[in-house]
Amino acid sequence: MSPQQACLYVFNEFAIAKGVGKKTLAVLLKYLYPQKILRVKTCKSGKPFIVDEDGCASHLYVSISHSNSTLVILLANIECGVDIEFMRYPEKMLSVYAWVTHPEDRVENLTAKEFLRSWTLKEAWLKLKSFGLEFGLDNIRVEGLNRFYEQQAIEINKELLHAQFFSVAHSDQTCVLSEEPLTLRKIAMTVDTQTGLAMPKLSDKESEP
Repeated sequence: MSPQQACLYVFNEFAIAKGVGKKTLAVLLKYLYPQKILRVKTCKSGKPFIVDEDGCASHLYVSISHSNSTLVILLANIECGVDIEFMRYPEKMLSVYAWVTHPEDRVENLTAKEFLRSWTLKEAWLKLKSFGLEFGLDNIRVEGLNRFYEQQAIEINKELLHAQFFSVAHSDQTCVLSEEPLTLRKIAMTVDTQTGLAMPKLSDKESEP
C-alpha cells in the first residue's frame, strides 16, 4: 500500500486565542489555493471540515491542535488527527495519567515521554474519529505503544492505526494518527499580522522525517 500524502503546517510563537485555529486555517487555505473559494465549517463534535463555494465537502481533510504558543494544522487526503502537548505540570503527571488511562493499560516507571505520547495519541484518536473529550480518555484502549519508535502501527480500541511521533517546537510531543500510512511533510509557517497573509518562514526549509 502506497503511503497517503499529508502536510503539517507549524506556526510557532503564535498568539493562541479562542477560534484562532479555524481562522488561521482559513488564511492558510487562501495562501495554498488562491484560485479557489474554500470555507471552514464545523461538525457537531467541533471538528473542522472544508467545503467548496457550492457547499460540497472538499477532498481535503483537516485536523488542528495547539499548545502553549504553537499551532499545528494538518491537511491530508484521508481522515487524520493531530495533537500537540507540552509538559506544563510535571508534578501532576502521575495523577493525570491514572485519570486518563485504563488500569490494564498503565505502565510502571512512567516517563514524561511515555506520558506525552499516550496523551497526544488519545487526543489525536478523538479528532480522527470526530469524538469529543466526553468520550473519556480512559475508554481509549491502547495496545503496542512503543516509547522509542517514531513511526508505528498501534491497536486502538481493537483497530490497527498508524501513528507518527515527533517534535515541532522545544520540548513538545506531537502525534499524527491515520487509518493508513502517511508520508508527512512538516512546513514552518508564519502569518503577517498586518496583512493577514500566511506564508512559509524564509529561514526554515520544508523537511521530511
